Amino acid sequence: ISAVYNASPTTRSIIRQKTTLVIGDGLLLMKGRPNSLFPALAKAAESVEDPALIENIDEKLSNVNGDGETLIEVAEKVMQEFLTYGNAYVSFARKGGEMFCHHIPFVKGRVSERKGNGQEEEPPHIGINNDWKTREWTAANVIKIPIYPEWSKPDKDGIQRTIIHLLDHAPGFEYYGLPEWIAALMHAENEYLSAKHNNSKFQNEMVPSGVLQFFGATSKDEAKQIVRDAKAKYTGVGKNGGLFIQVLRDEKLQAKFTQMEDKSEGAYLELSKVAAQAIVSAHRWTMRDRKSVV
Repeated sequence: ISAVYNASPTTRSIIRQKTTLVIGDGLLLMKGRPNSLFPALAKAAESVEDPALIENIDEKLSNVNGDGETLIEVAEKVMQEFLTYGNAYVSFARKGGEMFCHHIPFVKGRVSERKGNGQEEEPPHIGINNDWKTREWTAANVIKIPIYPEWSKPDKDGIQRTIIHLLDHAPGFEYYGLPEWIAALMHAENEYLSAKHNNSKFQNEMVPSGVLQFFGATSKDEAKQIVRDAKAKYTGVGKNGGLFIQVLRDEKLQAKFTQMEDKSEGAYLELSKVAAQAIVSAHRWTMRDRKSVV
């Protein structure tokens, strides 16, 4: 998924647009329960207008962790990963009256296995490790953070931690979610491969334009030099369609050129269009009408 996200222009563009749409212009400070299940209660929420309270909260949310990130910056990372992988982690730490939050990259976390007897020795947690991908990890270097609402016991510095696992539910998956565009994963890969194929065709023409053969008694070094000279003169940008001319004293040294035809006018163009439309549909997005763009 990571490779496809970074290689498929349609997939990357949609996820970035969705992230921007979710984050919007920032946060609205409300008094009440705007995220309630009951719309009537949400409508009853009132905007906070106390300047002192707004300034106090703004100061706290402008620096929510040791990296100096704002809450919006953390939320943007979390949302981008959620839309990409269908999973995302947000960790919280508290000490005294201070609270901090971090985004933890999804590739660094693993969900603990749930026991079937209902009597777990430790609460469900996320194991954090930088070496999951290389499989060079041991239990000793895995940081276990309890899943909210459970908190870890205070460490030697008196800090407690918890983590929230956001996941896009998918039938048949118990521990992890799946991104909603997962059905278009192959189409996203095809979008990249078709572009790569056409780029390679542009660079090398895939089918050679022809075969140029030289006949004559030449040494190995002379033959290599002839090949180098021919390639330098007739290959590369701006050198196509050149006229090959020979002036010979002996007809036995004449060159023979066999032309090869390539009747395609751009390979996989239709596949690229189909792939882009499938990606858009899987994202429940809409494709922009290019005709309306000035």
